[in-house]
Amino acid sequence: IVAVVSVLLNFILPRFMPGDPATQLIKDIVAKTGAPPSGYQMRLIKARYGDPDRSVLLQFWDYLVQLAHGDLGKSIEYYPVNVTTLINQALPWTLYLAIASTILGWIVGTWLGVRLGWKPGRKLDSIVTPLSMFFSSIPAFWLGLLIVWYFAYKNGWFPNQGA
Repeated sequence: IVAVVSVLLNFILPRFMPGDPATQLIKDIVAKTGAPPSGYQMRLIKARYGDPDRSVLLQFWDYLVQLAHGDLGKSIEYYPVNVTTLINQALPWTLYLAIASTILGWIVGTWLGVRLGWKPGRKLDSIVTPLSMFFSSIPAFWLGLLIVWYFAYKNGWFPNQGA
């Protein structure tokens, strides 16, 4: 059910947004090159991003066929790079971060758990327990955004995106 709803929303929501990606891409090309794309290129771009002249059902069918073949389309932000290529470039770093943070969290959590459980009621226990309760009550995605904001944007210690 989640996959079906995700596919439907991914298809429907961009069609409710003002403007369309094809027109915006054509404007970006004109801004970068100073010349409009040829008529053939404009038809290709419109066909790629859902030609508004075609019925929504035909557009949805084309979208499903592309998904079934593993074609996630071209990136609007990094045109003409395929979305699959962008995912493949980011996946190793994502897996590395996920594995490294899981291992680090396990080591630190186990060490702290043993340390605090060995002699409960000590000063370290009275500091770490409320802090861990506080941070565990914050949703992980929100805490992650706050950490990125603090270390990347405010202090500039790390890049805010990319590797």
